[in-house]
Amino acid sequence: MRPLPQRVPAAYVRRHQPPECAPVPESRFPDIANAEPLLDAALKDAAEAGEAVILVLGADWCPDARAFAGFLDADELQAALAGRARVLRVDIGRHDRNQNLVRRFGLGRRLEGVPAVLVLDAGGGVVNPADVYRWRTARSADPGMVADWLSPLVDTAKGPRA
Repeated sequence: MRPLPQRVPAAYVRRHQPPECAPVPESRFPDIANAEPLLDAALKDAAEAGEAVILVLGADWCPDARAFAGFLDADELQAALAGRARVLRVDIGRHDRNQNLVRRFGLGRRLEGVPAVLVLDAGGGVVNPADVYRWRTARSADPGMVADWLSPLVDTAKGPRA
């Protein structure tokens, strides 16, 4: 029996990849070491626009975080959130990046799971503290389920309408 090669050449992959296979998408969680200023700016902008902020703490190594981030890109969810919420995706690395945000929202010293999804009001308060880790199994969901879950939370975060 021949040993498997340690690294598969790219030419082999291109030649043998089934046509229905989509290329791996680019990073869903930007490589930013300190996302706190981005969050503060998003909260300020959202407050001025009367919107909520959806903060997704995740990483590209996690299939559930990638799935959830992909749902946020779906047309159905984009339409549901338009003018109601802003989304900020933050890379937590291997639990070694942006840990200041984990502590800022009282999530302990380390996240219990990825992704952690926080719906924030204009003051930066967490609207969904009991189910921040709801989407640790996002691969088994779909954009409609995410929209149904997010919609009432976003309404709560936005507060009563004038």
